Amino acid sequence: MNKINLIDKLQTSSKAFSLRGFHPYLFFLLCSIVFLLNPFMGALFGVLSFTQLKRSLFLIFIPALLGLILASQVSTGSDTTDIYRYFIKFSKLNDYDILKNLSMSRFVEESRIFLYFSYLIKEVSSVGGVIYLWMTMPFCLIFLMIKSTSKNNVKMILVMLIVQFIGIMNFPEMGEWQKQNNAVAILFFAMMLIQNKSKPGWGFLTLAFAFHYSMLPLLPLVIFSFLTKDKKAYIISLGFAVLLSFWDFNQVIKSGLCSSFELLPKFGCARLDKYSNFQNWKLTAKQHLSYFLLLIAIFFPSIVRIFKNKASLIERFGFLYLLFLIANLSNAHNFIRFIWSAFPVGAVGLIYFFKENKFSYRRQVFAVVALLFIGHNIASLYLRTHRPTYQSEYAGGKLTNLFTYNIFDYWKLVEGPKKK
Repeated sequence: MNKINLIDKLQTSSKAFSLRGFHPYLFFLLCSIVFLLNPFMGALFGVLSFTQLKRSLFLIFIPALLGLILASQVSTGSDTTDIYRYFIKFSKLNDYDILKNLSMSRFVEESRIFLYFSYLIKEVSSVGGVIYLWMTMPFCLIFLMIKSTSKNNVKMILVMLIVQFIGIMNFPEMGEWQKQNNAVAILFFAMMLIQNKSKPGWGFLTLAFAFHYSMLPLLPLVIFSFLTKDKKAYIISLGFAVLLSFWDFNQVIKSGLCSSFELLPKFGCARLDKYSNFQNWKLTAKQHLSYFLLLIAIFFPSIVRIFKNKASLIERFGFLYLLFLIANLSNAHNFIRFIWSAFPVGAVGLIYFFKENKFSYRRQVFAVVALLFIGHNIASLYLRTHRPTYQSEYAGGKLTNLFTYNIFDYWKLVEGPKKK
C-alpha cells in the first residue's frame, strides 16, 4: 500500500540521524522548543523522533497542532459559526454565577460540568485557553485510545493516526459541536479504560454523562453493551433500530417516557419538540449519509466479530452507536449531531482492523476506504471555507501560514476576535 511504503521510506530516511544516544525527555524538550517556533515543524520533528526512539509521547505534537489550527478558526460568513458563539459564551463566564440555582434540570440542560471546567481554565489562562482545550481534547483522547492498543508498533500507529486525524475526524465539524464531541470522546475513552480493567474508567464514564445532556440517550446503549455479548440480542437490536428509523426518535421518546414520569420534563423533554422541528436540516441530511457509510465500512470487521460472539466491549458499544444513528434517520437534527460526533466509532474500527487482521488483511480495501475518508474531509473543509453564509477560515486563511506561523501567530487568532 502506498501509504505504508511512504512510512517505510520515512523510517529509512530518519536513520540518517540517530537519536538513540539522546535521553528521550531531553529530546522531547527540544521538540517542544521547535513546536513553539514552528508548530508544523515541531509536529513533523515529533513524528521523526517517534520513528527513532519508539516513544509514542512524541506524537502528542500532532493533536497539539491540529487543535491549534482548529482553535485559530474565525467566522467569516454572514451567519456566525459555533466558534464565535462559544467565544462569546466563554468571554462572559465571569458575568454570571455558574453556581446559582443548581437544580438537577439546569445541571443537565445547561451542561454545568462543561461550564465549570471552562471557568477554571479561563481563571488560570484566558478565553483562548478554554477554546484550545476543548478543540484539542478529542484528538488527545483518540490518540490515547490508539496508543493503548498498538504496543508501539510504529507503522501501525502512524497509519491509524493519519487516517483518523486527517480522514475520520472531519475537521470543520470538530469545531462545531464542542460539548458533544468532547462528551462522546470521553465516553469511548471511558469504555476503553473499563475494558482494560482500569478503575479511572468509571470516573470518566460518569464525567461523560455529566458533560452534556445529549449523552443521556446513549446510557441504555452503555448498559446493554455491558449486559450481553449474545449476537442474537444485537441482531434484534438492528431490527429494532431499523423499525425506529421510520418515526421521529424524539417524539417516540417523548410519548413513551416524558408523559409517564413527572420528573422527566425537567431533564429536557421540552427540547425534544424543539429538536424535532429543524425542517431546514432535513434538506441537508442526505449529504452526511456518505460519511455514515464510510463509518460502517471501516467498522465492518468488528460487525463480523459481533455476529461471531467475539467482539470486545467497546466494539459492541460502537455497533450500538451505529444502530442509534440508524434509529435517528427520521430526525435530521439528531442524526447530523451524532454522526459528526461518531469519530470514536471509526477509531475503534481502525484499532480492531489492525489488531485482528495482522495489518495486511484486505489492505487494498482499507486503502480505498481510507482515501475516501480523507477525500470526504478535504471536500468538507473546502465547502466550509467557500460557503457564502456559514463560512470559516483557519490559520489566517492562507495555506502557507500552516508552514510559517509560530505559536504566537496562532495564539493571536485563538484569542479572537472570532468574527470578521
